[in-house]
Amino acid sequence: MSSRAPASGPTADSRILQRRREVATAEYRRRRRWALSFLGLIVVAVAAVAVSRSPLFAITGVRVDGVAAAQGQLVRDIAGIRKGQNLVTVDLAAARQRVAALPWVKQVQLQREPPSTVTIVVTARVPLASVRAGGQPWQIDAAGVVIRPDDDARPGRLPRIDAVQAVLPAPGVAVADPAVRNALRVHRALPRRLRRAVSRYDAPSEPGLRVQLRLRGLRAEGRALDALPPRIWVRLGAAERMDVKSAVLLELLAQLQRRDADLQIAEINLTAPGNPVVVPTS
Repeated sequence: MSSRAPASGPTADSRILQRRREVATAEYRRRRRWALSFLGLIVVAVAAVAVSRSPLFAITGVRVDGVAAAQGQLVRDIAGIRKGQNLVTVDLAAARQRVAALPWVKQVQLQREPPSTVTIVVTARVPLASVRAGGQPWQIDAAGVVIRPDDDARPGRLPRIDAVQAVLPAPGVAVADPAVRNALRVHRALPRRLRRAVSRYDAPSEPGLRVQLRLRGLRAEGRALDALPPRIWVRLGAAERMDVKSAVLLELLAQLQRRDADLQIAEINLTAPGNPVVVPTS
């Protein structure tokens, strides 16, 4: 009678023991990772507290770049960053928001420069025109944002936009009036030599826009326009086909100059550039 040999390999008890060891090892590693993470957080927190209280990171200066000295001092005051505050914990976002609220500020960035300096980089709005809507003229930029009162509205300094029916918003807000915005679009679309010759705009409405040009110093087809009046009104209307209107205007001015006659012109109407009209004075 033959007997069966015992099966080879691990027994059930040995497999259970091995599994328990694996579980215990995994639990040990998990607890160790948690302990190390917790210890790391403690180290970081202690370091952060130490840095936040260290006199090495106390702010000693606030530098303002991009604007003149007087404006720079105003930016420092508005930012509200004081000497002695900690460079790491000072709230730059709040300071940026305060400076950005200045109506003449277009962009602002604040940077920490260890160990003890904050730099404020300001991009100021550039006045493009002076809008007169009522009594006080106001400077506005290319986007139509009201910057400040134009207390130095000398002739030729900034082109003037007369828009007596417009209602201007508070400084720092863009003008919504369509007549004023149309005048800005026209001004930006003019070629540089015509843009530099602009004296003022009459903007009662979008289709009624006129521009007054200073002809002294302006040349058309290489000719000085000395036979024409020193100033002339041009009715441009809406800011459409400005390249065509500008080309027609310069060609027409050259033709009028070649006539070499004392022609008194009340207005040139270019609202339909394919059919320009020269309106003489009555």
